[in-house]
Amino acid sequence: LPPLVLSHAKFRIGNAPEIVTDDNNDTNGNYDKLKDVPMDLSSRGNSATSFTVSEFNFKLRKGEVLAVCGPVGSGKSTLLNGILEEAQSLGDTKVVKRGQFSYAPQDPFILNQTVRENILFGLPYEEDRYNKVLDACALRPDIAQLGGSDLVEIGERGVTLSGGQRQRVSLARAAYAKASCVILDDPFSALDSGTGKVVFERLIASPDALLKDSAVLLVTHASHFISNQAVNKILLIVQGKNQFYGSWDDLSHFEAFDDELTKRAVDHIKNQIRENTKEDVDPEGKEGAEEQKENKIIDGKQQKQNKKKIMQKETREHGLSSLKTWLLWFQRAGGVWFMGTQLLLLALDRFAYIVVEWFLASWTAGAYEPVVILGVEFPAQTDGLPAQAQYLKVYAIIILVSITATAFRSEFAVTGGGRATKRVFQSMLRSVLRAPMSYFETVPMGRILNRFTYDTDINDVTLTQVMSMFIISCSWYVAGICIQCTILPWSALALFPVSVMYWILMLHYRMSGPDLQRIDALSRSPLQSMVSECLEGSTSIRIFHQDANFIHRFHQIANTNSSALLNFVSAQRWLGVRMELLGSIVVMVSSVLLVCLNEVLNLPAGLAGLLIMWASNFTITLNFLVDTFSETEAAITAIERVDAMADLPSEKPFETAPGFEPPQDWPKSGVLEFDRVALRYREGLPLALNDLSFKIPAGKTCGVVGRTGAGKSSITVALFRLV
Repeated sequence: LPPLVLSHAKFRIGNAPEIVTDDNNDTNGNYDKLKDVPMDLSSRGNSATSFTVSEFNFKLRKGEVLAVCGPVGSGKSTLLNGILEEAQSLGDTKVVKRGQFSYAPQDPFILNQTVRENILFGLPYEEDRYNKVLDACALRPDIAQLGGSDLVEIGERGVTLSGGQRQRVSLARAAYAKASCVILDDPFSALDSGTGKVVFERLIASPDALLKDSAVLLVTHASHFISNQAVNKILLIVQGKNQFYGSWDDLSHFEAFDDELTKRAVDHIKNQIRENTKEDVDPEGKEGAEEQKENKIIDGKQQKQNKKKIMQKETREHGLSSLKTWLLWFQRAGGVWFMGTQLLLLALDRFAYIVVEWFLASWTAGAYEPVVILGVEFPAQTDGLPAQAQYLKVYAIIILVSITATAFRSEFAVTGGGRATKRVFQSMLRSVLRAPMSYFETVPMGRILNRFTYDTDINDVTLTQVMSMFIISCSWYVAGICIQCTILPWSALALFPVSVMYWILMLHYRMSGPDLQRIDALSRSPLQSMVSECLEGSTSIRIFHQDANFIHRFHQIANTNSSALLNFVSAQRWLGVRMELLGSIVVMVSSVLLVCLNEVLNLPAGLAGLLIMWASNFTITLNFLVDTFSETEAAITAIERVDAMADLPSEKPFETAPGFEPPQDWPKSGVLEFDRVALRYREGLPLALNDLSFKIPAGKTCGVVGRTGAGKSSITVALFRLV
């Protein structure tokens, strides 16, 4: 049975065209029209947001090759997307697929792994099959360039490979899969002429071609592939329509008199055919034999030695957060003037808060007799409303001062936090934008995204909040110590030892807490890289049935991140339980002293109540202090990581160095000259351009040719100083 059968096939990619309805028609009539939309879209044409291809009827059997051709934008890739269920099927479309399918997309999907892992793509390693695939796709010279091993990591999106090398790795993946049907979306367009012919012969055209037992659906613009004897059928698509289906002999005699665009497409194919057999490359000839002789498979020992990683391992600080990191936040928040103003507003806020509670304690003593507060006599409250109004006026003034001080202090702290985040973000942004290309080739995109998303969010929201709360908790602690020692000096016997125990516990927690937060942030980078990678290659993942493999990898990465977060939260709970136990000691000591020494101390009832209240709240104060400090220390690691990216290697300056400025009337003519140019993409790599010299006179055109990976794109890289 044929692996692929299409009957009355119509596919649409994009959104459906807008249906214009008549206001005079009733609702049911409009609804009936909307229901019939999928059946009629092919006759409505294409809109700005969608594209429809239609009228495809063919069968593709094993051992057959179907070449799909047509002008750019005619719908060839849309047809493939429909077959692969990536485009919507319309009308009576019937697509029958049997067996395993493999796919080489127009934009190759490359994993951030080794060459071998990219070719295997989750399948088991078969040495004989693997070696045949390497030979068929002419990858051995490229592996030699990478250090002689297929276990060399090729980086995110294959940054160490040229466009043609990436495409041949994608072709090797499709060929290795032993699929019943192989779908190739114009993979030869990225290859030079010689390499393209070699790969085409070894994969498709030769008698012992690697894909001779598979059905091959090939999208191509190359006319010499279309006219090859290995191609059984040709499908011509123009403006989304099937305009021709048949053999090359049929196409050579085909005349399209009714459609000017179809006639132009057919004439273009015929004019491009070159029947010069001398230019054909024999894949089994001398060149292929020498290549196989010189590039034998590398033994396991040498592969292990050559298993190199180009991606930089993400570094992190260890142990306690440094004073430099804390000063960095305050410096970016505003420096000395920010700290001075914050302390002044904080002192005013706490003083007003304490005065409010002290005034309430004194107010209770004036229930039945007059009281003197700071030299001002207040009548007894039993004297009526005028006496009570005097208390209320003073209380309202103090409350107003407290609210004003709190509002200004909070606003100033939040504004400073936002200012600090903005400044470190701008520094990081400038540094990353000026970083050389080698930085982006060796650093996973997920790590960069992690800095610009998660860490920036921590700095902008979490760190600003917890830093403000930490400053408040420090003022609460100082205020609590002062009030309790002032009312009952004996309470210092419990306050200071408990404070020391709190400090010891916090030091013990700090040995692991910030590191756990760093590990949590560190483990998010692979998570984001994995999500980005899966979205980019979702089509290939589904076609090769690697869903379970990628889901398993994602679960592993997610579990690593979750375990780091779980350990961080567990450490916080460990600290919280012990702080609650210590805090209860302060309440117990203050209560016992107050009851046992009441006759000696002779404290007013209001002050005694104030003491008990602050003693019971001292547990909350200490918990608040330790919690906010630990949370701030954990969150401040984000500014540590963001600031680290503000000091990256930089490209050459935008302005020409003094002494090398061009004349004022430059350029006079468009002369381009390379004089012994040598270029490498980064330290440790071989030269991509080695002593290259040439001169192109003004007004002349120069074509650059060479094998895949020879350094053609590197000339452009040198011109734009990208490395």
